[in-house]
Amino acid sequence: MHERTQRALARLMFVLCCALPTLGTLFVILLTWTPWYHNRNRLALERFLSDETGLIVTIEDFDRTSPYLLTLHRVVMLEPETQREVASFRMAEWVTRNEDAALLVVHQPQIRSEQLAAFWNSIHDRFLCRPTRTEPRLRIVADDLTIESQSGRPYTFQRLDVKVQTHSRVVIANVSAEPAEARDEAPIRMTLRRDRSSAKPTTTWALETGITPLPCSAVADYSPMIKSLGPDAQFNGNIWWQFDDGKWRYDLAGANFTDIDLSSLSETLTHSLSGKAKVSFTRGKINPGREVDINGSIVVRDGSISDSLMRSVQQNLQFGIDERSLNGHKLPFDWLSLNFNILGPQLRLMGTCSGLPGYESLPSGVAVCADGRSIAWSTGALLPSSQLAVAIAPKHSVNYPVSQQTSWIMMLLVPPSRQLPTEESIHGARITRAAQWNGTESIAQPPANETPVSMNR
Repeated sequence: MHERTQRALARLMFVLCCALPTLGTLFVILLTWTPWYHNRNRLALERFLSDETGLIVTIEDFDRTSPYLLTLHRVVMLEPETQREVASFRMAEWVTRNEDAALLVVHQPQIRSEQLAAFWNSIHDRFLCRPTRTEPRLRIVADDLTIESQSGRPYTFQRLDVKVQTHSRVVIANVSAEPAEARDEAPIRMTLRRDRSSAKPTTTWALETGITPLPCSAVADYSPMIKSLGPDAQFNGNIWWQFDDGKWRYDLAGANFTDIDLSSLSETLTHSLSGKAKVSFTRGKINPGREVDINGSIVVRDGSISDSLMRSVQQNLQFGIDERSLNGHKLPFDWLSLNFNILGPQLRLMGTCSGLPGYESLPSGVAVCADGRSIAWSTGALLPSSQLAVAIAPKHSVNYPVSQQTSWIMMLLVPPSRQLPTEESIHGARITRAAQWNGTESIAQPPANETPVSMNR
C-alpha cells in the first residue's frame, strides 16, 4: 500500500475512533449541562414519583453526584384532588449501594395532620401492598420530623428510624422515634406488619411509648374523636390496632390518656361535664359490632357536673345521688373516680373515691365527692352496656333495635338532632295568609275559633 494511502487511512481512523467520539462526548457533556436537559429530567422524576406515591410531587432541584446517590431538594407532596399540601421536606438522599438494599435519608420533613389519611394511603396502598416494592431491604432515616396541626402546637421528632424487611409473605417495618421534648427517655417504638399469608391480607400496628407522652393534638385534625379530647390531651403506654377486611380492630390494654378536656368532649351533649380526666385501660379489646372487652378507670379532679346528668345516671345507671347537692345548674366536685368494666352486652360501674389519698373515710362505691362528702355513688349493679348511651342521650333520642341481625341497616338510620314534631303539632299547623301567584289580593284564613263561611249557596 502506498504511503500516501496509509496516511489517509490513519487520518480516517483517527477521525472515526478518536475525534468523533471525543466530540460526541463533549456534546453530551455540554447538553447535560444545559438548563433544558436538567428541567426535562426533573419533570420526568416528578412524574415518576407522582405515579409511585399517588400524590402530586414537585421538586425544586435535584443532583445525581454518582450512579448510587440521588439528592432531591425542597420537595412538596400535594393531594391530587384538593391540591392541599400533604408533606414536604428540605432535602432527601436516595442511596442504592447494591440491588437488595436501599437507604432513604430525609431532612426536616413536615407532615400535615389533616392530610394524614392521604399520607397513610400512599404508604400503605402504594408501598406495603405491592410486593415488588418491599422485596429489597429498605431503611428510612428522618431528622427533625414535624407534624403540623391546626388543633395544637407542632410536635417534632428529632430522629426517626424505619427498617423495612420482608419475610416470606410478611412485611415488617420497625420504627424507632425519639421525640425532641423527651431526649433522655427511651425511644418510642412502633411495629407495622403487613401479612399476606392468608386469603385476606391484614395490616397491623403496635405502638409502645413507655412513659413518654405523645400529644393527641398531633393527629387531632385526622380524627374528630381524638380532636374532641381537647388540645392538651396526651397518650402514653401501649396500643394495638388492625385493619382487616375494611374494618379496624383495637386493643387498648396498657393505654393511658391524660389531660382530657371533658368540656370539649361533652360540648355536643345536652348534659354538661367539665374537668381534666385521666383514663387508663387494663383491658381494651374492641372489634366493632362483634366483640367488646374493656376494663379501666377514669379519674377527674376539680370539675363540675350538671344536674341533668346527675338525674340521668340515677335513672339509667342506677346511681345514688345526694338530692341536697342539686342546685338546678352545675354542681362543682373535688373528685370523680370510678372503675368501668364492659364485657359484651354487660356493663358494671364502681365508684373508687375511697381509694384516693385522704378520702379513705368515704364509703365504698362513692363515685363523686365534694368537700369530703359523697355526692354520687354506684350500686355496682350489672347493667346492659347500652344504658351508657341512654344516660348521655338527649330526651328527644329514639330507640334503635341494635343487633347483629340489624347491623346491615344501621347505616341507613339517621338519629334526629332535635325533637321530632308530634302528630298534634303537624295537624295543628295552619296557613293564615297566602299571596296568589298572579299578584292579586291575598287570601286569608279565618281564625281557628271562627266558623268558615260555606261556599255552598
